[in-house]
Amino acid sequence: MLDELRSELEEAAFMLVDDSDRKEIHSKLVKCLILVDKIKSNTNQQETFVERESSAEIAKVVRRLKMWSKPERQSQYNSQILNAYIELKRSGLEKITEEDIHSHIGNNSWFASNFIQMKVAADRNHGKIFDSDGRYVTIWEPVKSAVHEYERVVFQSE
Repeated sequence: MLDELRSELEEAAFMLVDDSDRKEIHSKLVKCLILVDKIKSNTNQQETFVERESSAEIAKVVRRLKMWSKPERQSQYNSQILNAYIELKRSGLEKITEEDIHSHIGNNSWFASNFIQMKVAADRNHGKIFDSDGRYVTIWEPVKSAVHEYERVVFQSE
């Protein structure tokens, strides 16, 4: 659709240079505006889908964090991974890597498969908690307040 719009705009530009009939130019520009509306509609639908998916993931994380914060759930892998991240942060480490977290919990064989499920938004993941830029790990922005509440409960801090 963008290629079609570009082509139509180029034609309209040449029509202006060639001093073509105003009605033809007007018709061409109206066609371009219709294409812009179609593109905008498609973009809005995609954004709405992403927003819905993101909202569902955030709600899932909030529910799961409440469960994980319970004392009987602290031995779960996802709790151990999140706790390790929080402990590293609380110790003053500013930039935390995946390896830092892995080492902090003892280089367990289960780490990689569980950590990746905490970095992606998907139907059957643990819940997206982390973002990674390929080097450093951070808390996914939309769930930061829920993670702070988890930290407050688990580490009993203000």
